[in-house]
Amino acid sequence: MQLQSKGLRVMLVVALVVLLVGGVLLLLPNQLDGDSQFHARKQTETRILILEDGLAEYGKRFGHYPTAAEGLAALVMSGIVRQELNDGWGHPFKYIPPAGGKGGGVVYSVGPNGMDEQGAGDDLQMRN
Repeated sequence: MQLQSKGLRVMLVVALVVLLVGGVLLLLPNQLDGDSQFHARKQTETRILILEDGLAEYGKRFGHYPTAAEGLAALVMSGIVRQELNDGWGHPFKYIPPAGGKGGGVVYSVGPNGMDEQGAGDDLQMRN
C-alpha cells in the first residue's frame, strides 16, 4: 500500500509541475508579444522624429517640401536621410505633402495591422 501511495504522490507532483510549466509557457508568448509591440511602437516614434527633422531640413535647403510624387524618397535622394525607413513592423511610412507647400505635411505609420487608415485606427502619425 505504501508503494502505491508513494507512486501516487510522485504522479501528482509531476502533474502539478507539468501544469505549472504549461501555464507559464502559455503566458510567455503574450508577454513577449507585448514587449515586441512596445519596442516596435518606440522604434516607429523615433523614426517619425527622424523623418520630421529630415522634412524640416529639406524645406530649409530647397524652400519647399517633397511633393506626393517625390515622397519620402526625396529625403534619401537629397542625402538628408541615408536610407528609406520602415516603421517598427516593417511597413513603409506614408507621407501626405503640405497643402500649399506650407509646413512639412503629415508622416504616419500604418501601425501593427498594416492597413492604411489615413492616420486613424492604429496608425501612428505626426504633423510637421
